[in-house]
Amino acid sequence: MKNLRIISILSFILFVTACNSPQVKTDDGTLNDQEKETIIAEVMAVSSKWIDDNNAMDPDRAIEFWSTSDDLRFAEFGDFFANRDSIHSTLKNYYASSRSMDVKWLSRDVRPLAKKIALLSGKFKFKLEFQNDTVFEGINAFTATMIKEEGKWSLIQGHESTKMPE
Repeated sequence: MKNLRIISILSFILFVTACNSPQVKTDDGTLNDQEKETIIAEVMAVSSKWIDDNNAMDPDRAIEFWSTSDDLRFAEFGDFFANRDSIHSTLKNYYASSRSMDVKWLSRDVRPLAKKIALLSGKFKFKLEFQNDTVFEGINAFTATMIKEEGKWSLIQGHESTKMPE
């Protein structure tokens, strides 16, 4: 009986404490049409800039597409990159040995999920000409979870898969 009384008193104290605690307001993900349109336009602009930076073969600008977070995950050609620096290194190596790069979006879709989270998916066509005259081209399917940090959209998790020309 004594234990039941102690449990009842503790439960009452917890209840009173919870009721008097400051409430934390969270983003429930509900977006109005204007917010959705703004997010779509911003993510489309960031993904267009990424294509432009790749066409300019500028790895230092192209890497800005990816988040600086330790939570970044990106897979390409069946492997995950270890981190953002490994993506940057790969871009530098490709472009240092390349003559030209031509990338074009074929399709893109942005799905806003919350004020700072959106999904980006699409296909792009690419043609990379190396200095040794080797050509690497194909069509990539691309998916990404985009986050907005410090006023800027970036990829936090994504994947590319390549369909080679027949």
